[in-house]
Amino acid sequence: MDLFRLIFAIIMPLGWAVIFYPFMRRARKRWDILILIATLLSFSTLILKEIIYEVNSPLSDIFIYGLGILFGVLVLYSLFRLKSNRLEGLPNDDMFFRGHKIGNKIPMRHFFQIAILLEEEGKDFYTMLTSKASDRKAKEMWQKLASDETNHKRLFEKILSRWLPRPADSESLNSLIKELRNRGLFSNPLLPDATEEEVVKYAIHNEEMTADFYLSFAKTFPDAWRKMHIQELVTMERQHAENLRDFLATFSVPLSAKAT
Repeated sequence: MDLFRLIFAIIMPLGWAVIFYPFMRRARKRWDILILIATLLSFSTLILKEIIYEVNSPLSDIFIYGLGILFGVLVLYSLFRLKSNRLEGLPNDDMFFRGHKIGNKIPMRHFFQIAILLEEEGKDFYTMLTSKASDRKAKEMWQKLASDETNHKRLFEKILSRWLPRPADSESLNSLIKELRNRGLFSNPLLPDATEEEVVKYAIHNEEMTADFYLSFAKTFPDAWRKMHIQELVTMERQHAENLRDFLATFSVPLSAKAT
């Protein structure tokens, strides 16, 4: 009977976590908050059982229930920590982010958060060029690039939406973004009087740097790289750069699109 109580108590926080996981994910709450809720609900269930059934359980039974709940919480915490560790990687010498401190793990979600930032900035840049372009061919090209960036952004957002947020770790994310800016990705805005050639060269540079960023993902998270088909994005970014080079070489009509 004591074994049954212990098993029941262990399962209780796990069951509450399973029930609330979808809601917590939609609300973008962190996994440590989910564990806290599962713990509180498990002990509340134990208390309500005593009140509703008017049972005065001996201290030994209460101790067994409490021990089981704590053990279940420990199992739950270990599962989330295991998943977090699998979603982290150590930087290496040939990584894109050489400025990151060696020995500090990089959460995979930081790559996706930065990727969303890059795709958002790319979309805004190409959308602005689309609105300013007077030539039909140029407008269609900028519009297609803006559409591709939007689709890439949605892909990364969809991946992140499957995970509960982890406790805040802004230092690592900020250091990666700083290194990204140091490498010149969307960090040197064009002047209002930029020429057609300067606009296209700026776009080519950012497409190539974005592809390099996605390639760095392969070295740090090789398993996820294969499962999430990031290579397809690298190919698309490289193709964008090639299309822009062709545009630069063959299109001679001046663009009215200017970066602001």
